[in-house]
Amino acid sequence: MRIYLIRHGETDWNVVGRLQGQTDIPMNQNGEKQLERTGEVLAGLGVKPDVIIASPLKRTVKSAQIVAGQIGYEKERILTDPRFLEIDFGMADGTTAVERQERFPDGKFPGMETSEDVCRRAGAALHEYMANYPEQTLMIVSHGGTTKALIEVATQGRLPYREQRFQIGNGAIFRLDYIEGMLEGLDQYDFEKEEFVRVEVCQI
Repeated sequence: MRIYLIRHGETDWNVVGRLQGQTDIPMNQNGEKQLERTGEVLAGLGVKPDVIIASPLKRTVKSAQIVAGQIGYEKERILTDPRFLEIDFGMADGTTAVERQERFPDGKFPGMETSEDVCRRAGAALHEYMANYPEQTLMIVSHGGTTKALIEVATQGRLPYREQRFQIGNGAIFRLDYIEGMLEGLDQYDFEKEEFVRVEVCQI
């Protein structure tokens, strides 16, 4: 089976570096253009998912709708699942880097969800959809932190959340290929090269 992971488009909070977490901030116009480009790429590759699932926030639902329109998937069929929400940054939600340094000099954000918690909830959802749609193509439209969690789960911890060094930009596309339930490849789309590039994971 094949799974595509898509990150939502840019928001005004992304521009100024505010942590969004689970705050329901909509995409801005540039974000919508980014997702139109993402949709064009997927359409050009002939991607036809059997199901699209999105985090229920405005920025992810709109992203999923834009992509769906580009690839001929009925928007009414998009599912939403709160288990794909972004990490909850607790009291740091809505803060800039400067504000975080002032308020939380120790780097600890009261009430913040742990990466282990995100991996647990997002991973449970991933495995559930894989079981419900065996040997089909899935597309999950979520967030930067959630995408990192899903990659950790998919690689069975060989690419941990905290150690992922690649960028997950707005509109990013990752492709996971499975054979008989085992991950055989993890690729990220390079918009400059206009091709998928393998993400190196030990012993894939």
